[in-house]
Amino acid sequence: MLFRENKEASPLAEALAELAIPFSIGSNISLFNDPDLKKLISIFEAIGKFGDIEKTIFAMHTDFLNIPPIGIYELLELSRSFKKSLLSLASRSEFLKEKEVTGADKISSFAEHLSFWRGKSHNENFLKFFERVTKESGFIAYLLNQKNYPEKISRLSSLFREIKKSISANLAYNLNNFLDFVDLAKENEISISSNSEVIGDAIRLLTAHKAKGLEFKTVYLSGAIDRHWGNKYEKHFFLLPVSPFSSSETEKNEEERRLFFMAITRAKDECSITFHRFREDGKEITPSQFIEEIE
Repeated sequence: MLFRENKEASPLAEALAELAIPFSIGSNISLFNDPDLKKLISIFEAIGKFGDIEKTIFAMHTDFLNIPPIGIYELLELSRSFKKSLLSLASRSEFLKEKEVTGADKISSFAEHLSFWRGKSHNENFLKFFERVTKESGFIAYLLNQKNYPEKISRLSSLFREIKKSISANLAYNLNNFLDFVDLAKENEISISSNSEVIGDAIRLLTAHKAKGLEFKTVYLSGAIDRHWGNKYEKHFFLLPVSPFSSSETEKNEEERRLFFMAITRAKDECSITFHRFREDGKEITPSQFIEEIE
């Protein structure tokens, strides 16, 4: 299944997931822009910067941990009034209950896990350690409960493969190396593509650009509407005088036309070109002119 832009992958993936149809995704969405992976990374940062109040508090607010925000605030207030470290108080379940801290059990459980993971981070192979934290934190279970879980699992798998590459290049690779890499990727806007592995007869979701050089028995080309495929809208903030070197509308469309042609010729046996007839507001949509150009 081919589409024009990366953002079209999510609704298609969600529809396939609801129908229990296996699929794989190949897109150029940066893993570090994924909101769920950001949550997981916040936990690794709290482990790596063990005792850092800001990192710990941020990790505690991660929704799949189910720690009530009011409980985190109450814990912070106790830490200030008793002049004790946040984690030392967080691990004392009975004390938190005595002080009627909301979600005391969940807070102390996370604090104990954080301490346990900190020890394992020094003594365990990082790949095994990464797997441990994703499972024991409840992150895997959280992903599996999402509507578009196959897409989310594929992004986690892409990060996992990236870690495996790093470990093969550096056998001493550890948590600090991972966090340095994450910081470097964020600062320099390094994009790690999310490319899920192809599983059996799974439907492959790809941008047309990503499909170059590939062939399939059957291709579905989605969203073949005007201004999406061809006649793309360009925003002009001010007008320039007409130049003798200005390209015509036809010339502007040539690149789009070539991409469209390339996409439909990925099919060996059959290609279905699809488009929706109406917008959400009920207005009719014009199909791409490239459809009429097919002989």
